Amino acid sequence: MESSFELASLHMRGLVSMIQLRGGLENFNHLQTLQRVITWADFCFSSTWSLPPWFPLLDSLSQPLVPFDRQHRVRHVQPVMGKRFLNICEPPESLLTLLDMLRSISQSISLFPTIGSDRVAISNSIYVVEYKLLSIQHLHLGRQHAKNQIDISECVSLAALLYLHLAVRELPLKAHRHKQLKERLFHSLPHDQNLSSAVGSETDLTLLLWAFFIGMDTTTRQEPQESLIKRMSELSTVLCLEKYEDFISALKTVLWMDQFCEPRAIHLWDEITLRTRETMQLFHLNVVY
Repeated sequence: MESSFELASLHMRGLVSMIQLRGGLENFNHLQTLQRVITWADFCFSSTWSLPPWFPLLDSLSQPLVPFDRQHRVRHVQPVMGKRFLNICEPPESLLTLLDMLRSISQSISLFPTIGSDRVAISNSIYVVEYKLLSIQHLHLGRQHAKNQIDISECVSLAALLYLHLAVRELPLKAHRHKQLKERLFHSLPHDQNLSSAVGSETDLTLLLWAFFIGMDTTTRQEPQESLIKRMSELSTVLCLEKYEDFISALKTVLWMDQFCEPRAIHLWDEITLRTRETMQLFHLNVVY
């Protein structure tokens, strides 16, 4: 699935044709292991080439699911007019529901087997969330807005998909299937805009901060990384995150798994505080002179 688009497409079309001749993938409900193997091939193709899945969402792999609660969010902040402000626009509720499901998956995996989580329910939930994230990744989720508005839907959905692959599935970052995903996530982040004037609900600002946090894995080059750290520093100031504990508490309200997130958070907070200190020093120098 990772050689070339033409060859991968040829293989997928052949697989789809064979399955359709046998009544469709739904007709293999008695062979769920085979269904999972085929859907895995479908997901690999989809994530590698930024296309929706070929096969439909299967009822047989969609129940039971890990129970999840809808997180209470304070939304609907009145936009601030003026060119010097950047208004952060709310993502659609359907995307927030997927984040809620992914949060429950993360918690269930972290606690397994302490709380006796149903392994099948965890697997099914991962399947459903990944299917739905892959189904929207090929769309341009950014709605049309004024120049002083930022739609975070695309970067949050792509960050959630990369988080699912790296933190939940524990896939290697350097896998070829992540190449386009990393590029799309990097370019969807507003890394070239000053976010110190960003205005939005605490929820939406934190979602954007978290997307930048995951987005740090999208590049190893120094200059792009510095721009991402600078934007995270600006958002941390807007959110009044003064300590490391404040920083990780904010990230944990979105999605978090200790093993994956904690080492990154420690390193990034050091970079953010260094950037903030340098900014404050420049500010004081400008005031003096």
